[in-house]
Amino acid sequence: MKRWLRLRRVPADTGSRHSRFPGEERTGAAGGHPVDRSRTASRVSLAVLVATQFYVMLTSTVVNITLPVMGEDLGLAPTLLPQVVGAYVLATAALLLPAGRAADRFGRRRLLLIGLAVSTFASCLVAVAGDATTLIAARAFQGAGIALVQAALLALFLLRAPEGERAKPLSLWGMATLAGGGVGVLFSGLLTEVAGWRYVFFAIAVFAALLAPLCAVTAPSDEVTGGRVPRRDLVSLVVLASGLVLLAFGTAEAGRWGMSRLQALIPAGMGLALLVLLIALERGRSNPLIPLRIFASASVRAAQVGVAVLGMAATGMFFLLPLYQQRVLGDSPGTAALWQVPLTVASSMGSVFAARLGRRLGSRTALALGQTVLAVGLLWMGRLKGERSFADEALLPSLLIGGGLGVALVHMVKAATAGADQQNAGVASGLTTTVKKCGGVFGLTALGSLAAAVTGTADPGLPQVRALQEGYAAGFTLLGALVAATVLLIPLAPLLGRIASRRSHRSTAVDSAPPRTGP
Repeated sequence: MKRWLRLRRVPADTGSRHSRFPGEERTGAAGGHPVDRSRTASRVSLAVLVATQFYVMLTSTVVNITLPVMGEDLGLAPTLLPQVVGAYVLATAALLLPAGRAADRFGRRRLLLIGLAVSTFASCLVAVAGDATTLIAARAFQGAGIALVQAALLALFLLRAPEGERAKPLSLWGMATLAGGGVGVLFSGLLTEVAGWRYVFFAIAVFAALLAPLCAVTAPSDEVTGGRVPRRDLVSLVVLASGLVLLAFGTAEAGRWGMSRLQALIPAGMGLALLVLLIALERGRSNPLIPLRIFASASVRAAQVGVAVLGMAATGMFFLLPLYQQRVLGDSPGTAALWQVPLTVASSMGSVFAARLGRRLGSRTALALGQTVLAVGLLWMGRLKGERSFADEALLPSLLIGGGLGVALVHMVKAATAGADQQNAGVASGLTTTVKKCGGVFGLTALGSLAAAVTGTADPGLPQVRALQEGYAAGFTLLGALVAATVLLIPLAPLLGRIASRRSHRSTAVDSAPPRTGP
């Protein structure tokens, strides 16, 4: 009897010791159901994070359809339109990794709130811009705020579950990413037709202002290391940001002038040199800005390449598809945006079911399946003639693109962040998002150059619409070929890593063997 009573005795402080949220305690029957409250708080917190990721992608894509209207309203020259997009993307890509390290040092929730405040103010500046200089500067400021939000946000998603259980939060992250991108196009197209492009940016500023207090209350708290940033870290941050900006600028100039021109070679070469310098500065440091142990696994290194290709596919698809709809099929911005709703639903469903597919088939098999479906959809789009309506010829391949991208993105990000522990979750998330952004920037430049070149060299007897269609078809085909080429990248990565390791060991053994002294 005494033994049974001892087994029934429960320490009074057990619940509070394992609580995941500040102030949460197990109070017993008189206090209600603490487990239910914990689950509810966790779900609310996750829902707010999903809504914030949705906002990030909404902000990133609203300019896709509004850009021509913005140019006409402000009297922008055609050569300035790419800078409106480029300023945002460059600022985001250059600051993501520094923001990831800042999130690890000073706290993810704190950085998230700062980023939301910056992006809210910048969205208002974009909405009231009256000239090209103000508009481009405001877009760069907006990109800086989004970089802070993104670096902290993915880290908070990763910290919600142990490494082996990250599929579910990542599937929700992927769903919000793809849904936000699609809804951004739809929202901006419809609101621009009804009220004007300025109201689009006022609306997303209000959205961010509403999210900030919700994040402050519900976002999970994390450890803050604090302290001053070491001088070597500041040097590395400057070198990293400068290298990314110069490389992206050189790639953009290559799209305008050709890769053999000095306008492209000089900044691109300087950017690559700075990135090589960064690796030399970081190698051997006890606490580097970018811990190279994150890349110890061959699968993680391969996954980073795959993330870049998926970033190229996602950015390129949302860039080419509206142009194809409006300039080849003749749809209005609102109609083009409405026809992207099925694609958005397909991508969201793919993200939702990605975790279930991973449990049934294995993560690598689910990733290969998603990449294959995505490649088939893109290659199918590359064979369209633009002679019928979107529903008749482009709806089915767009559904394949959306579903395949949703599945592939979740499992590729999971593979790319597999080597990140809690201490380096911020820098790993910042690195992964930076790679994805850079893939989108460089891919967009390559696709724009390819489409323009194919259109310019088309048969002079062809109508302009047919020439444009051939250029866009070439872009879709290139994207499909790149995705197809990376299907076997992750499955073969461990084998290639073992082969490289064996060769390295053999080389080391030969170098360390004692010299032969006899005949």
